[in-house]
Amino acid sequence: MNAHINHELPFAVEAVGIEPELAEKLKYHTAVNGVLSRVSDELIAVLGTLYGTHYAVIDAAMGLLDEVLLGTGMGTARGNAWRNAVLLASSRWWSR
Repeated sequence: MNAHINHELPFAVEAVGIEPELAEKLKYHTAVNGVLSRVSDELIAVLGTLYGTHYAVIDAAMGLLDEVLLGTGMGTARGNAWRNAVLLASSRWWSR
């Protein structure tokens, strides 16, 4: 997920286009952070099925902290992805 957000998302956002209405599109981009935060418990549960019972034990021991950390981390990474998309949109093809 890290590579998708940090590397691929800026190119996808830039390809879709951030202009015109940059502020409006940023609002929608940021709104996705809330959606991801609301489903973070489900994401962690799925990871537990992939990585075994130890993952589920750690999830239970951490309570809501792992969901908060996941949501915060994804929000920060998505914010960086938006800023990188803005930089890409204003860059020349030879500087990519």
